[in-house]
Amino acid sequence: MKRLSVFLAATGILLCFAAGAIAQKPAETKKPSIMSKMKGKAMQMVHGNVVGNKNTKVYHLPGDKGALPDAKNRVYFKTAKEAEAAGYHRAGAKPVPVKKGPARDPKTGKFIKSPPK
Repeated sequence: MKRLSVFLAATGILLCFAAGAIAQKPAETKKPSIMSKMKGKAMQMVHGNVVGNKNTKVYHLPGDKGALPDAKNRVYFKTAKEAEAAGYHRAGAKPVPVKKGPARDPKTGKFIKSPPK
């Protein structure tokens, strides 16, 4: 009877150590490969460093603070001048207001003549 209790106690201790070793094993983290690092740099070189948002027509320069647009909404430009030529404005800058045409009378819809100067 004494041998059986010693055996059970020893087995219990071994099981506790084994379970603890399994539970505390760190999760394996996969390091990014060299090819994935090269792909990121190559994509940046192909697209350019200026990132634009095709929905809001705003572009971001490298180093700008703030969130970049989602990947599905991104448009890439090589320079800021290229982005501005495409109708985009810089992030944080207010867009140039659109010039309005002549005023109309709300009841008739006809143009209101401006008074002579």
